[in-house]
Amino acid sequence: MNTTLYLTYDGETLRSDEPLELEVGARIKVTVEAINPTGPTGKPYSFFHTARKMNLDGPPDLSARLHDYLYGEPCDSKE
Repeated sequence: MNTTLYLTYDGETLRSDEPLELEVGARIKVTVEAINPTGPTGKPYSFFHTARKMNLDGPPDLSARLHDYLYGEPCDSKE
């Protein structure tokens, strides 16, 4: 059986995005290829680049007070 699988890495293990039709204990061969969006240079876009292209509009202190705006409560500065 040859198939393309899409997996998500959770920091410890790879988990299939969809159920697999495999018997318990079946041995398989996996080739890992990271899927990243790339720009014209072929390098992956950074989060900053993506956020800038979204043209987000918000208060000037959004980055400093993000927790306040998201959750409606002040963030403890010690966190």
